[in-house]
Amino acid sequence: MKSFSLSFLLLLCLASCTEAPECHFAGNTHNDNEANAGCLVVHNNKALMIEGQNGSLSLPGGGWHSGESPQCTAERETWEETGIEVKATERIVTFANGFQLFDCEIAGEQAVNGAARPWRFEVANMHWFGEAELSEAKNWRFPDQIALIKAHLKENLKSD
Repeated sequence: MKSFSLSFLLLLCLASCTEAPECHFAGNTHNDNEANAGCLVVHNNKALMIEGQNGSLSLPGGGWHSGESPQCTAERETWEETGIEVKATERIVTFANGFQLFDCEIAGEQAVNGAARPWRFEVANMHWFGEAELSEAKNWRFPDQIALIKAHLKENLKSD
């Protein structure tokens, strides 16, 4: 009975998964085809953050799929974790471990509150943090990134 329940739950989960939107990137990847990647998305002067199942906070991102550009990885991972379709524009930084972080913009009109998250088991929640929330939050997965995120928020304010 237990294996039937697990099988049924897995089937139900797979049936509820939706296909990721098409990647918006069309260009030269500069031979960076195999890179884990993520997005720094700013909307209304706040950065998009995810909260992992263990309560840690980070930017959306994750592992690449074979043949996928880093930009497409960043877009897909952001959508999987938040339900928000984005377009990766410029690379902000490549970290020492090879992870590539892209400046990403929201693609079109859509809900930005997480209501459309397709795979809710991947992350516990999503948040929009301004500079004050970034300073107050304590459970950072990569605390060294906070200064980078704050600088990006300030730069975004200047360009508005």
